[in-house]
Amino acid sequence: MADIVLDLKEDVPFTHLVHEAALWLFSMVGAFYQFRIIKWQNHEMRSYQKRIHDLDQLNANLKKEQENFEKKISHLSNEFLNHIDEQFNKWTFSRGEKEIALLLIKGLSMKEIADIRGSNENTVRQQASQIYKKSSLGGRMELSAFFLDDLLALSKLPQ
Repeated sequence: MADIVLDLKEDVPFTHLVHEAALWLFSMVGAFYQFRIIKWQNHEMRSYQKRIHDLDQLNANLKKEQENFEKKISHLSNEFLNHIDEQFNKWTFSRGEKEIALLLIKGLSMKEIADIRGSNENTVRQQASQIYKKSSLGGRMELSAFFLDDLLALSKLPQ
C-alpha cells in the first residue's frame, strides 16, 4: 500500500498502479482466508485435545474398573481354589494327585499334563485312576462337574 502511495506521487503509469493495487487486494484476501484457516485449525485442535482428554479419562476409569474386577476375580478364584483344596484333602490326595486333579479340571490332556510335570503319560494315567478311585468319581467329566456344580449351585438360570 505504501508503494502505491509513493507511485501516485511519482506519476507512474496507471496500469502499474492497477497491477500493484490488484496484488495488494489479492494479498489481503489471501491473508484473510489464511487467518480464517488458522482459526479453524485452532478450533479443530482444541476439539481434538478435548477428545484426547476425554479418552484419557475414560481409559483411566476403565483401568480402575479392570483393577477392581481383577481384585474381585482374584479373591473369588483364591476362595474357589481353597474350596477345591479342602475337598482334595478330604479325599486324601497326595501333592502330586492334587496337581494332576487340578490340571484335569482345567481340561488339559494326559500328554499335556505329563509334559508340564516332566513325567511319563502312563504315570499320569495311573495317578488319574487313583484320583477317580479316591474321589469315587467316574472320570474327568465327573471331577470337573463336582466342582462346577458347587460353583453354580446357588445361581439362577437366565429367564
